[in-house]
Amino acid sequence: MLSTHIPKMFNSKLKQSPLRAKILGDLPPFLISSQSVKLRKTLWAAPMNSAEMATWRTASAAVDNNADFDISVPEMVEQYLKQVLVPSEEFGYLNVTPIPSAGLVNELYNRFTEQRIRPTRWTIQPSPVAMSNHGEALLMQAGAVSLFARGLHDVTKPENALAMNVSCVQLTAECQGMNIAAGMIAAGWPAITALGGMVHALERDTGLKLEFAFGMTSAASWLKGVPKFAQMKSSAGMGIGRASGKTTITPGFNAEEMKATCDIVVLVRPHGESTQDQLDKIYSALKKINRIAGGMLFETEIKILSDERPTMASYMTDASDSLSAHITSERDSLDSALTHYKYRNVKKSDIKKTPGLYIKNRGFTVNSNGFAFLSEPSESRCSRGPYPHVWAENTYCLTQQQQLSGESWWRRKDTPEAVYWLGSKNKALMPA
Repeated sequence: MLSTHIPKMFNSKLKQSPLRAKILGDLPPFLISSQSVKLRKTLWAAPMNSAEMATWRTASAAVDNNADFDISVPEMVEQYLKQVLVPSEEFGYLNVTPIPSAGLVNELYNRFTEQRIRPTRWTIQPSPVAMSNHGEALLMQAGAVSLFARGLHDVTKPENALAMNVSCVQLTAECQGMNIAAGMIAAGWPAITALGGMVHALERDTGLKLEFAFGMTSAASWLKGVPKFAQMKSSAGMGIGRASGKTTITPGFNAEEMKATCDIVVLVRPHGESTQDQLDKIYSALKKINRIAGGMLFETEIKILSDERPTMASYMTDASDSLSAHITSERDSLDSALTHYKYRNVKKSDIKKTPGLYIKNRGFTVNSNGFAFLSEPSESRCSRGPYPHVWAENTYCLTQQQQLSGESWWRRKDTPEAVYWLGSKNKALMPA
């Protein structure tokens, strides 16, 4: 069938029909998604049987990219699809399943080449005969995706001296095996959504509305190749983890994760002014955390800071204002992000050659910061617990690295059509 979002794009073993859908509601223009990016191709061939790929590729080539299309949202029948619990005012919680936008992944792949920017390539399917199992988009990309990739940036130079004293709870640790892939669009830093999920667990424990800052002091080399995992195969299906019935363990591979070992700093505080009682609650809750973004914590130290300067680190900071300033009628949100990424090392002597594009190097990249819903909440037999299920697309924002500042604190925003995290100083978080 012709689809916009393909569950099998990164895992061909999933037996889930693709979606033909649009993002519900309107997102802020500085969030990178299929809604804010001008896609050269919207509908892609994604047959459940790869033998039908040629037929559906012919059909997709005949589609007018500017024409509207019928919405087709199937029920979730694959129990091994990722499900993320996010808060909802109406339902308490929603089971959100993020599905990659084939058009957005392909658009990034092509723009890296067209703008002569060197990407990081990550192979999803090395075998040519199996590439069509992942859908037309990945087939056209020779089984690989192109990623924004950013390691640690030096923030100790005087021009980056933005450190501040804060009252919060600080966790420092070595995080081994942390997933540093953010929605298979970017790599190098853990997804903001993963960090936000951990902080929401603290909110449930403490009963407080919290915001957080995340930094790294060092990072080991990323693991090369596709990591192996123990795959359980049974009559009920195939996936990672436990399965019902008689099972056998077979070798498998996980193309959706990149692992690294990093020394991290996590700062957590309540919204507004914090009291000692609130910090004590956060301290007690943080002591129960032993994993962050899939990585195991070792040599953990937790302490309460009272108007003190936290550990020096490269902190991930919201750069949405800078991205918005470069969006024009000819340049969308993805082009603006690539501009920041491309000209990170431009020399001052080159300013005249690229008027309006000079940006000081502060380690710009993008990160997965939320979920935009593709469907209305509905019941599903494979949904976790008693909560309704929603299909969603990852949203992305521009980030930069610097010493701790007001924009380094991240806060969750819930809407009927999306949930995402932004810097606490972002105007989009302000009441309308």
